[in-house]
Amino acid sequence: VSQVPIVRLGLDLTITQGDSLRPRWNVSTGATYTWTPTVGISNPKLSSPLFSPQQTTTYKLTATFPNGCANTDDITIIVNGKLLIANAFT
Repeated sequence: VSQVPIVRLGLDLTITQGDSLRPRWNVSTGATYTWTPTVGISNPKLSSPLFSPQQTTTYKLTATFPNGCANTDDITIIVNGKLLIANAFT
């Protein structure tokens, strides 16, 4: 019986437009990683790349072991617009 990679990305995440994040997930080591889509990702071949989407995006991670067994999970990164706080000078 061949082992399947662990890919658990958890709950969706929220960032402010213009920010980035590098989450740590429960993902097997020793696998080949592929993120889709690749827009807003520093390196789609890493298990935990830097994400900086400009709009809300659902990403899918596929992890594949050398034996060909693969597993996937997806996560949505919600992008909120920047808040402009008015003051006496704006």
